This record gives sequence, structure tokens and C-alpha cells, in this order.
Amino acid sequence: MLIPHDVLPDDCIYFNATFVIKALKGQKKEKNVDIADLYCEVRKMRKMSFSLFVLCLDWLFLIGSINVENQRIVICF
Repeated sequence: MLIPHDVLPDDCIYFNATFVIKALKGQKKEKNVDIADLYCEVRKMRKMSFSLFVLCLDWLFLIGSINVENQRIVICF
């Protein structure tokens, strides 16, 4: 769920996606980043399963915050 009512906020996609964005902003030197490298950066900040990480990527893509170019993640803002 994006924002669950009966679950801890730490388990929602909305909250965890902030760590994905922080990791992408930390990779500002590179315009794009590989999915595996991005996951490693996120794991340094927060313990997150790969399936939750992918859900966060899906949500960020749907709202237009990230894009995929040549199989690499690019931040859109």
C-alpha cells in the first residue's frame, strides 16, 4: 500500500520511496544509475527487500519522478 492505515509507516511505499530518491540524488555525478547499484545504495540507508524496492521504482515511474533509459534509472527533476 502507498499509505496504509493499519500498518507501520515504515512499511509503506510512499515512505520507502524517499530513500530511493535520496540514493538517486546522491548519484548526481552520474546522470543515470544501474538498478543493482541503486539497490546497494538504498540498502546502505535502509534495510529494504528487493520486492519493496521494485514497488517503489514502479510508483516513482508512474508519478513521473524517474524514467528508464538504456536499462538505467534516471531522475526526472
